[in-house]
Amino acid sequence: MPTMWEKRVFEEEYHEGVRKLDKAGAYADPYKALGVTVKKKPRAELAPDTSAVTEKENATMPNTWSSYLFGGQAGAAKTTPAPPPAAAKAAAPVPKAEKKAEAPTAPAAEAAPADAAIDCTSGNAAQGAALFKAKCATCHTSNDGGPNKSGPNLFGVMGRGSGQVAGFSYTPANKSSGITWDNESMFQFLTNPKKFIKGTNMAFPGFKKEQDRADVIAYLNTLR
Repeated sequence: MPTMWEKRVFEEEYHEGVRKLDKAGAYADPYKALGVTVKKKPRAELAPDTSAVTEKENATMPNTWSSYLFGGQAGAAKTTPAPPPAAAKAAAPVPKAEKKAEAPTAPAAEAAPADAAIDCTSGNAAQGAALFKAKCATCHTSNDGGPNKSGPNLFGVMGRGSGQVAGFSYTPANKSSGITWDNESMFQFLTNPKKFIKGTNMAFPGFKKEQDRADVIAYLNTLR
């Protein structure tokens, strides 16, 4: 058994040798760095070119020669090579999910006709009179016995057939339309006159707002 003093001397020599090797670099001759003369047979292969060795490479391999000579630096962590990746297990084929029987789609409910949602009796006659004066009075009169203008007199128009005012020159489309003016037919006509009676000469494009149409109809119903 070595004495404590001998152990201490060995450790100091060991650490001194490690410092010399680290200072000499990774590719230096360890025997030369430690001052050890060893007779070796000449090697056939060329020594590696140390001119390209950088300080960074030396720093990354501080224990190369110490490991070679001393079996690894004391206290250095041993690196265990990573185990080879396990072979991927063949995945078992996943059975395809059976398609669920699709429930029959209920037929979409048919949209109710526009006329069914219209309440033509909700108009305001006073508001309709103002709209008539602003939009219709240029072409139509509304008093009893009033003259025809570019459009016929509209007194008593509700409940009357289309194209029936005496003395006014109607288009064939108006005369042959067969329309009797009630709330629903007048509401549709005031939406888009040219679309409702194709061939009419009426230039007015119609009222966009439903409430405006209902108000005008309420006013026309007072002309009796």
